[in-house]
Amino acid sequence: MSQQEWGCMQLPKLTVAFAGSVALAIGMAPLALWPLDRVGLAPALVRSLPMPAVAFCFVLLGIQLLAPRRRLARIPLDRALPAGLVLIPLVALVLDGDTVARLHASASGPSMHLTAAAGFIGAGLGIALVAYARHAALRGVVYALVTAATLVGLLDLATYVPGMDSLLDRYSDARMRPWTAASMILAGIALTVQAHTRMPADPRADIAEDRKIALFSTVLLLCLASGSGVLGFSLLARTAQDVLTDSLQVSLRHRLAAFEAAVAHAAGQTLLISQRPRLNTLMDKLSYDTLSTAERREIEAIVDNIQQTVGASAIALHDAAGRFVSRRGEFSAPEFEAELHGWPGHTLIHAGRLVVRGTREFHGSGRPAGTIRTEIPVPAIEQLFEDVTGLGDTGTMAVCAPLGVQMQCLPNRSNGHKVLKAPRHVRGEPVPMAYALEGKTGTVITNDAQHRNVLAAHAPIGSLGLGMIVKVRRGEIYAPIRAQLLPMVGVVLLVTVAGVLLLRWQVVPLARKLVREIAERRQAERALRASDERFRQLTALSSDWYWEQDAHYRFTRIRRNAEAERRFPARDSLGKTRWELPYVDVSEETWRMHRATLEARRPFHGLVLKRRDVNGEVRYSEVSGEPFFAPDGAFLGYRGTGRDITELKRAEDAVARLGRILDDSSNEIYVFNANDLRIVQVNRGAQRNLGYSLEELKGLTPVDLKPEFDRDSFEALLTPLRRGEQETTSFVTQHRRRDGSVYPVEVRLQLSRHDEPPVFVAIVQDITERKQSEEQLRYLAYHDGLTGLPNRLKLTERLRQAAHASGEDGLLTAVLLLDLDRFKTINDTLGHEAGDVLLRTVAERLAACVRPGDSVARIGGDEFVVVLSQIAEMDEITGVTQRILASFGPAFQIGARELFTSASVGIAVYPLDAREPEGLLKHADAAMYEAKESGRNTFRFYTAELNARAQRRLRLETDLRRALDRNELLLHFQPQLDLATGRIVAAEALLRWQHPELGLLPPGDFISLAEETGLIVPIGEWVLREACTRARGWHAAGFKRLRVAVNLSGRQFMNHDLSLVVKRTIEETGLAPRYLELELTESLLMHNVEAAAAMLRTLDGIGVTFSMDDFGTGYSSLAYLKRFPLDLIKIDRTFVRDITTDPDDAAITKTIIAMAHSLDMRVIAEGVETEDQLAFLRAHGCDAIQGYCFSPPVSPEAFLELLGRQNRAPGPYAQIN
Repeated sequence: MSQQEWGCMQLPKLTVAFAGSVALAIGMAPLALWPLDRVGLAPALVRSLPMPAVAFCFVLLGIQLLAPRRRLARIPLDRALPAGLVLIPLVALVLDGDTVARLHASASGPSMHLTAAAGFIGAGLGIALVAYARHAALRGVVYALVTAATLVGLLDLATYVPGMDSLLDRYSDARMRPWTAASMILAGIALTVQAHTRMPADPRADIAEDRKIALFSTVLLLCLASGSGVLGFSLLARTAQDVLTDSLQVSLRHRLAAFEAAVAHAAGQTLLISQRPRLNTLMDKLSYDTLSTAERREIEAIVDNIQQTVGASAIALHDAAGRFVSRRGEFSAPEFEAELHGWPGHTLIHAGRLVVRGTREFHGSGRPAGTIRTEIPVPAIEQLFEDVTGLGDTGTMAVCAPLGVQMQCLPNRSNGHKVLKAPRHVRGEPVPMAYALEGKTGTVITNDAQHRNVLAAHAPIGSLGLGMIVKVRRGEIYAPIRAQLLPMVGVVLLVTVAGVLLLRWQVVPLARKLVREIAERRQAERALRASDERFRQLTALSSDWYWEQDAHYRFTRIRRNAEAERRFPARDSLGKTRWELPYVDVSEETWRMHRATLEARRPFHGLVLKRRDVNGEVRYSEVSGEPFFAPDGAFLGYRGTGRDITELKRAEDAVARLGRILDDSSNEIYVFNANDLRIVQVNRGAQRNLGYSLEELKGLTPVDLKPEFDRDSFEALLTPLRRGEQETTSFVTQHRRRDGSVYPVEVRLQLSRHDEPPVFVAIVQDITERKQSEEQLRYLAYHDGLTGLPNRLKLTERLRQAAHASGEDGLLTAVLLLDLDRFKTINDTLGHEAGDVLLRTVAERLAACVRPGDSVARIGGDEFVVVLSQIAEMDEITGVTQRILASFGPAFQIGARELFTSASVGIAVYPLDAREPEGLLKHADAAMYEAKESGRNTFRFYTAELNARAQRRLRLETDLRRALDRNELLLHFQPQLDLATGRIVAAEALLRWQHPELGLLPPGDFISLAEETGLIVPIGEWVLREACTRARGWHAAGFKRLRVAVNLSGRQFMNHDLSLVVKRTIEETGLAPRYLELELTESLLMHNVEAAAAMLRTLDGIGVTFSMDDFGTGYSSLAYLKRFPLDLIKIDRTFVRDITTDPDDAAITKTIIAMAHSLDMRVIAEGVETEDQLAFLRAHGCDAIQGYCFSPPVSPEAFLELLGRQNRAPGPYAQIN
């Protein structure tokens, strides 16, 4: 026996022995080291080894491979070993419970992975069937089962190649550990060899030695092809992952900036609210004193203004003792709440929507004066969650806050749009959000909280204590690559077949020598069968079918492989010529040329034809043939081979399609020589973007297209790629078009060393839109989106600059704070679109009024600020301010309407009033409120006296809010005397406030404050109920026909619930409607005639009566007057006062009396104080009077006494003091 032959015989034994030793070592190591893990020693080493169940199976495999077969039969282990290999995995899977739930919930992983279990079970069944494999079919089953271990190991090991792990993306824990997979491969190969040696011989088959070599060659080439495919996939996957990583990082940076800006805006609003000078002043006063009614009304007005300008959904004020001061809206009950570390006192809340809740203290005199609590919606953050641009089908953005060892996350695309509480670690490994919450920025590939394998970019959100990630499922990264590479599988298989043929030709001499030596020891018959078998295999390997034609070109013999026979049965072709078969898309010219070749008896090669198979699928085939002749030279026909090239054609089409896609891409793709940098290839996208033709670009270098680079700087950029220090490099620069224009681009460069000469590949993306978006974001951060003026942030910066410049030159800087008068009325009446147009027009007029170098800003709502710098004289400030007020004179054109409005201006001067921007704005705000109180459409400079006046107003406003609860309000009644009978017929209810410290206050001291704060509505309802209750008491006391008159404010009258309030009050007090008289002013009725008429008709239906108060001081239009169901007209006291001395007042009074009587209305004169006035009114037919001439307003008890005195002493009238 030769040494070569002996080596071939020993190789299988050595392979089995080596594999058995490795399996036994892999199995014994964890079993021996597992106790160390129990006591905490070497846990990392132990956990890198197989689990106990897997280790037991490897021990059984090692025994199977190492122990001689005879000893196994004696023990007996020949049945126990395969039984154990099948039962242990099954028991492990059953004990682990539900597989999917286990993979997602287990902290340490399963006791045996699914793929490992499949490999062991296959190996066990194969070993058990070895002894019974006497037939080819059963032998094939055995080979398939024991080979399963090798295939499973190869699959799992391949998934540890970068990018290939996406094959098990959904269940990453289904794969074995690397050591386990490698051992499984080795054991599978050894089991295959052992099974071959131990299976009983098949008397019907004898595999030739050259077939063994061919089989080995095939396996080797398949392994090489598979390895190349895995490597290629890995490289493409790495590139795709790098591109997506950059995209995720860019997206994360933009979203972080937008998130922080939204939070800063909302929190900044709360901060600015707490720094409002007037509000601070009022809260400071409240901390050591009580507020007047006017001051309380002012607080309510400020809170209303805050809610309107800031857009807060809820506001609450509390004093220094924690007592409630004012409130607007309802605060949310959060599902999610996280403290914003960078903004003390602020939290981010989710309760159906996202809001920032803030709490700030007021500091008036250096001590806490109360708190303000706000909730401000942040729709910009919600839009970030909805925006999944560039994140694909599985991408999402998540924001979480720490919650002990867990985290709580806002609703997003991956958690079903619900608030989620989740652990920061899954099976001992941190999820991507854990890195962000630890303050780390970067990208990571790991499992997320939903146990999905993701690529995630993570970062903390500034100093807010929150974390943000942008993630994409890894399977989505590699799906396009797999789709593109899948058609190449057929090409790889064909190349492998060709490689096997080539390798077989190389080893034929050795194979023939071995066959010859073996054939000498075998019978001639077996040698003949072996030779025939080799011939048939050669035919099968070289083509899909063999064919023969007779001298008339008719098919006489067709021998196909099974697949080809199934698609094209030979019986359908026998007896026919090739052109008689149903090939498709073959022209007559092609057949003519083919027949000419046959007639000339020449060979032909590579004839490509198309034909539909039995399933109707179009298949491509390539046919070659040559003529054969009889020994005497007579032509006998043609014979040759054919092969199916359908997959090859599809692969070629796929490659062509990929080329077209890259060529048509909007990105610019360049290939340039690594030596001289000359461009050698570009796609159409580059030609289109740059305006050059392909020929023109081939004469250029990248430096010619990049104005920011010269040859040296560009070479320096390429140096790390040339040295292999970097695989790719990315940078942002500009490209210059053929017409000279430039545009921003992002360039990604990679060196391809496989080409000769090597080339650089550049992928260039036009980032013009991205740059524009970044510029727009920067602009919006410092400007008002509606008017384009600087916002508060930019204003503060400019104000500091102006003050600094003025201070250095010894000059002044003025801050003018403007608030539009009646803007809320315009906005509510005409709508927000009209309000927006008005604000933009005001901005244009203000900009036209100021000098070069001055600044105009909008700081919210209808408030504007003008900064006048380099002021030498105070007259300059006055001049500009008057010019601004005058600019409001012309009408504002809003669509088809002309509107008129004015502005109130407060002025503070640097450095006279304050030195800091916050102080200047605060004082200007106080002066602006003084201007409003002074009649609007004017301006006021800040003075120290404003503080004192503001504090008293704030005190009154605060106290007025509590007056109802403390029963401090009361009614006085002034009787109305009928001049015909001399008896009291009615009484006007007049409101008084018994202030605990200021005494009895008349309505003039607090009614306007109640109007501004909205308290007039609940106070008016109280007055109505109290007056009706008193009138019902008079009737019960015997004064049956007395009416009570109640004044209605404009705000009460415009309330659409007024009729319901009146009706309910009458029903609850039991007063007959005809005894309730509602007094309304002319201006109230004329403000909106149609609405007023409708409301009066509704109330008239209830049965109440109406009087017009202060008649003659307003419109006094008969056209309007007759439209209202009025019962009585009251002559204003301004006419009554001088009727005996002023002819004009006397004439007006007589006219009013005559006009009212002509309209069937009664007339009452108010403010009658002298006998002469009474005589004049009686002489001219006035129906009733009211005034001090008869009685001043008196308390309810005094009024009852007056009624009693009238009954005891009847007469024309009785005067009381």
